[in-house]
This record gives sequence, C-alpha cells and structure tokens, in this order.
Amino acid sequence: MTTGIAKNGGTGYLALLAAALLFALTTTLVKLASGSSSTFFISALRFLVGALAALAVLASLRRGVRVTNRRDWLLRGLYGAASMTLLYVSIAMTGGGRASMLGNTYPVFVALFGRLFFGERQSGSAPAALALCTAGSVLVLNDGSGYSILGDALAILSSVFAGLAINHLKRARLTEDPFTLYLSPCLFGLPVAALLSIGKPVDASAGSLALVAGLGLLVFGAQVLMTWGYKYVSAARGSRIFYLETVFAVGMGALIGERLTAAFFFGAALIISGLWIDGRPGRGRARAAGAGPAGDGPIAES
Repeated sequence: MTTGIAKNGGTGYLALLAAALLFALTTTLVKLASGSSSTFFISALRFLVGALAALAVLASLRRGVRVTNRRDWLLRGLYGAASMTLLYVSIAMTGGGRASMLGNTYPVFVALFGRLFFGERQSGSAPAALALCTAGSVLVLNDGSGYSILGDALAILSSVFAGLAINHLKRARLTEDPFTLYLSPCLFGLPVAALLSIGKPVDASAGSLALVAGLGLLVFGAQVLMTWGYKYVSAARGSRIFYLETVFAVGMGALIGERLTAAFFFGAALIISGLWIDGRPGRGRARAAGAGPAGDGPIAES
C-alpha cells in the first residue's frame, strides 16, 4: 500500500510539473493573441474549446456527466472561471511573466484557506519552502519597469480566487473525474466571458482563431494533468510546484522579446531550492502516514 501511494505521489508531481509547463506556454500565447483580440473573447473561446474537449472525452469513454459532490463542483467552477478570466486580462495589461508571478502567489491563499476553511494540515517545512518560492518569484520579475497597477491588482485577485478553487478542486477530486471537473469552470465562465466580449476587438482571421483554439486545447491538457495530480498531492504542497510556472513563463517570454536578467537566474535558484526543501528525500514515510483528504501528502486511489 505504501509503495503504491509513493508511486502515485511521484507521478502526481510529474503531472503537476507538466501542467505548469503547459500553463506557462499558454501565458505566452495569451500575450500574443491579446494584441489583436480582447482577452474576454480569448477567454470565451478557451472555455468553449475546453467544454467541447471535455464532453468529447466523456463521450468517447461512454460516460455521462455525473456529479456526486455538487457543492465543491459548483464552487470550483465559479472561483476557477473568475480566476482564469482575471488572469487573462492581467496578462494583456502587464508582461506575461509578471502576471504569471503575481497570479502564482495563490499557494499563499491555498494554504491560508485550506487551514481556515478546509482543515488541511501543513508540514513543518511549508513556511520555509513557501518563503523561498515567493522570494524567488519576486526576484524573477524585479526588473524595475513600470506596470499597470490595475493589471497587478487583477493578477493578485486572480490568485485569491485560485486559492479557493484549488481547495474545492482537491475535495471534489475524491469523487469526480478530471474531465467532469474541468467542465465546471468552462460552463460558468463561457457565458460571462462571451457577454463581456461584446463590442470588444476580435481578430476573426483563420490564423488568430487557430491560435486561440490551440490555446484552449493546451489549457484543457494542463487542467486535466493538474486535476489528476491533485488526487495524489495535497493542495498546499502541489500548488507550490506551480511557482516554476513563473520561471517557464519568463523563459518563454524571452522568445518574444522579454529580457532575462541575473535576477531571473537567482530567483529560479530560490524557487528550485524551495521546492527541494518541500519534497526532499526522507519525507516520504511521513507523507504516507499522513495521507488523506486533510493530510499534507498523496491521497490513495478511491
């Protein structure tokens, strides 16, 4: 049993890491697409593609849309849709890497809300790991440039909603499959984003539409990987992996003209150090012993 839990925990971490990479790629594509189309249109099309992809997979598996934990499914969708839309708007108003950094402060809110409202225990190394990752993220984006205050605020608000969404996702994942779970933010976010996009600029060229549709598929893949990974990794520990998304996003931003500095490499080293402290060898037995919905470790297959 312990070996099975450890194995699933390891693959859970790999799934979350792959999701972080795909989310970073998405950030770069949103920045490119927002040059000709409004972020509300981009969000709406992304939600539409995600919903269709989830329904297609469920149909191929011959599963209907069955929701057991309706409360957490609904709240995951409401908070998740708000977080996703606000982050896209922030990306358009600031640099992609900066918006990613501010949006990825959500592990602070995951841990805070998890402790206050969801009864999730925190490991002894969590504060140190969180501090290192946060300091690294700040250094990565500390380039002295001026940015939109509103854009920064929206990214932080996005992280607040994400902190709530991840905790509800974590609980709902005990009974729901990843595809049904991803349907929730898509169904809630699509009508709102579509209404907000009315009257806003839209590039209807084939290339632009293909870019945004591809973006939607990338997010779908990232969301499925993230949701699958969170079944085996606690919300607080798993969310800290996504600090690496900041490193990936800024690195990809260099390909579209964003400058890399010494602060980027120092910040990346701090992030990796924090993640190593959080998951260093020798903690496996403790995590296995504390596994469970409120534990700070992987959760056994239900």
